Amino acid sequence: MDGATVASGSSSGSLHVWRVEYNSKPGSWTPDKYRGITAVRQLSPGEGAILKIVPWGPHPALLLYATQRGGVHCCDLRAPADVWHVPAAPSLGLCQQLLADPTGQHWFAQGTSRGWVCLWDVRFLLCVNSWQHPHRCSVDAMAPALAAAARLGLSSGSLPHPSAPLLYMAAGNQEVGVWDALNGQCHQVLRVLNREESHINVSEPPAALQPPLPANSSQPKVQGGLAAAAVGSSVGGLGLSSSSSLQHGTHVNQVVSELSTHLAVDQINSPRARLAGVTALLPLPGGALLTGGADRCVRYWDGSWPERSYIVAGPVWPDDTAIMEPNTNKLQVPSHVYRYSKRLVSGVPVLEERCVGDGPRLVTPDSSPSLSRQLRMQDLVHSDTITQLLAVEGTSKLLVSASRDGCIKVWK
Repeated sequence: MDGATVASGSSSGSLHVWRVEYNSKPGSWTPDKYRGITAVRQLSPGEGAILKIVPWGPHPALLLYATQRGGVHCCDLRAPADVWHVPAAPSLGLCQQLLADPTGQHWFAQGTSRGWVCLWDVRFLLCVNSWQHPHRCSVDAMAPALAAAARLGLSSGSLPHPSAPLLYMAAGNQEVGVWDALNGQCHQVLRVLNREESHINVSEPPAALQPPLPANSSQPKVQGGLAAAAVGSSVGGLGLSSSSSLQHGTHVNQVVSELSTHLAVDQINSPRARLAGVTALLPLPGGALLTGGADRCVRYWDGSWPERSYIVAGPVWPDDTAIMEPNTNKLQVPSHVYRYSKRLVSGVPVLEERCVGDGPRLVTPDSSPSLSRQLRMQDLVHSDTITQLLAVEGTSKLLVSASRDGCIKVWK
């Protein structure tokens, strides 16, 4: 929060705020000797697990946190209790991501497990707009896009509301979109193509730019079961009543279908596999973006100059495809080359990473001088999904990355 205060949330439903105590030398702001940790605040809302915590503004220092069953709370450390609270609609899914207004304390956005993004006006605690990802993909990461439109790779005329906040949203299979938080329009997509798609001249459009799925596209035909049993008791949550619906000639199957969509019965009956996507976003001041995700790679994206994009750190041989030949003691490695390009899909710029190569080859340390360096890099990368990225300013600029297995790495 303020450089010395840390907030943590647990799956048991408690939130703790800690302060790191240290002494500094006269005339220096750097810590000289740490003296311990002091508990500043402990909260137990009793609303299930703490799903997300976001610090908000230095003056005053606020904490936004989302709970499993209670919605989004705002905690002011100067007050004895939460200063405000907005409820969560269960039909929208779990609140997985929070994005606070980076230029003030006027609005915040929340992203859910069902792909919904809700924009809240904090002045009146009203949801001013909500929209859903076209494929209802889970929102895995959110970050503000504060750079000028030209630095983001967007034309000035492509933004219908130039003053509306833009946000990066990671949803879908290795996709990051630049969205207008006001009207839910996607203005740019960054995505990584798999090996099969990389060799196709014209691949499928990104999920963010495809038409929305029909309301009952993935709904099974329910004969009784969970949805049918709930028609009589829960259909009122949709603003309908079973008797009035039938009096107006509404077929029971239609009511069941609407209720199934509202309650996400399809996800209960047949849970969808979680897509291996981007789970960490770090916008840079110049308009570039750093991403990290399930493929253990940290990527640098430059929307205005796609050719300058590259992989900062990641497995040299994805999926551990390097094989040692037992007889010859040679290493069979794939030859991967990553290229970045931009194309327009329905008038929206799409930056794509393609993996091309000439197939596997046998190498030895003598035949490939770079092999030793590649082997060292292969050992240094994360072994699990990258969940957080952070830039640290000190005597030099450092990049900190954290992965799901609890490992934290610092890169120069």
